[in-house]
Amino acid sequence: MEITTFTFVGDGAGGSIVDGYVERIARLAAEGFTRMWSAQLPWEPDVMSMLAIALREVPEIELGTAVLPIQVAHPMLTAQRALTLNSISGGRFKLGLGVNHSTFTEELWGIPWDKPVRRMKEYLDGLLPLLDGKEADAVGETVTTRGTLQIPGVPAPEVYLAALGPQMLRLAGRRSGERSPG
Repeated sequence: MEITTFTFVGDGAGGSIVDGYVERIARLAAEGFTRMWSAQLPWEPDVMSMLAIALREVPEIELGTAVLPIQVAHPMLTAQRALTLNSISGGRFKLGLGVNHSTFTEELWGIPWDKPVRRMKEYLDGLLPLLDGKEADAVGETVTTRGTLQIPGVPAPEVYLAALGPQMLRLAGRRSGERSPG
């Protein structure tokens, strides 16, 4: 049986936020959890940096983002970070992506929240080839990704989509099991 759980980066009180996060993950792994997810919240430390430390310090558990908002990171940057985390962890990193809430996106970041399904499709069109070590050439209406990465020998992490509505669920279903778009 696979048991997973969720924790925020900032859970806990006092002390170093990094140490507290790693200690929490180590405790969860010792209690038998096999996977733990953390969200990227606008007011907390960078979840990917926190995961890098935790993946290195706690080898008994898989860790993933639930979710990493796509509006604030280009697909190439996300691919670089995801492949780096998978390299650090020996393949234990899981990449959970989603479109953040309109309030965060528009009011905090000043980024239009329109066309979230199109944005996710175009994001995946650029991201998935890069994760697979291929060239990305995805010109979109909301995001364009061109180029390659030089991170050889690192397996692509599993990619998960936060899909709360019917259109995003259809996109997730169509892209399920797919790596690079053909």
